[in-house]
Amino acid sequence: LLAATAAYLSALLRLPVRWRVVLTLGAIFLYSLLAGFVPPVIRSAAMGSLAFVAAELGRENDAKRLLTLTGLTMLLINPFLLFNISFQLSFAATAGLVYLTPPLFAALKKYLPQFVAMGFAVTTAAQAATFPITAYYFNAVSVSALIANIIVVPIVEIIIIGGLAAGIVAFLLPIAGRVVFAMDSLLLGGSVMLTKIIAALPAAMVYVPTPDLA
Repeated sequence: LLAATAAYLSALLRLPVRWRVVLTLGAIFLYSLLAGFVPPVIRSAAMGSLAFVAAELGRENDAKRLLTLTGLTMLLINPFLLFNISFQLSFAATAGLVYLTPPLFAALKKYLPQFVAMGFAVTTAAQAATFPITAYYFNAVSVSALIANIIVVPIVEIIIIGGLAAGIVAFLLPIAGRVVFAMDSLLLGGSVMLTKIIAALPAAMVYVPTPDLA
């Protein structure tokens, strides 16, 4: 989310590709630093950075190769990661974004505005890639997640950016920082409420038997 915001702002400012990459990767590094460089964050940051650089350089196909290379490198360092659920979900979601988003977006933009089509494509790609894994481990598939991601994720993006901004502003203007934090808190409460409402919809969660390998 933070990387997408940085990329969007750099595009609005019409910065050269090199500076767009620097700004976006800097945002990813800063957030990873604030998150404590825990393993899931490092994995997500590495894959996100590689995919973004490849896309900015017009080398989307390279993103697929880099994703494979990243996975193989991590497995060479620790082969047992292959059986780690977090590792599987992280790579599956990223693979879904890399492989499934372009064709889905191409199909949807014929009928929807580009912004809406991209939102649907990204959400559907990530969910479709992780559905088999969640079904296998948890015997459940969240249908409401598709709706929740489209509605709630933009709000969460504002919350994350607002929280980081408030933390910076609070150093200079403590009162202004508190105001931003208060507004962020209201948004957070609203997003939790929306999530609960969506989760309570009929057939929000579908329970399935453990699928076989096929």
